[in-house]
Amino acid sequence: MVNIQSKANHNSGVNVLNSEKEIKLEIGRRIREQRKANGFKTSQTYRNLEIPRTTYTGYEMGARTPDPATMNRIANYLNTTVSYLMCETDDPEIKQSTSSFEEILEEKSLTIGGKPLTDEQWEALYNTLKDINKQNNEKNTVN
Repeated sequence: MVNIQSKANHNSGVNVLNSEKEIKLEIGRRIREQRKANGFKTSQTYRNLEIPRTTYTGYEMGARTPDPATMNRIANYLNTTVSYLMCETDDPEIKQSTSSFEEILEEKSLTIGGKPLTDEQWEALYNTLKDINKQNNEKNTVN
């Protein structure tokens, strides 16, 4: 089940979409809404995404749902998230991470293959990033 804010009656609070048809219609509405918010015409959008016209209009009309790879392309093109288009969140904004490398290194929250890095790997990563930063600084002072 997907929770979305009811568009028909703002007093009703959250509307639960529980049929496949309702979900497809809401996904289509969100794709269309984001296309318009970006100032794109329908023809411009399907051509730039290299999606056949009838397929793309089927998405906006709620007759079809894009496969995951296509949904990702649409979300990127429309400057939104797949989570928003798929009704998993009501926030269409892309959240930018503001973490610096130093913050990430302090948190030690990176993993490789789902496993946390060892202390030796963290040390190697830190030294590599430090060397890259030094090289960038040297290039910037030469130019």
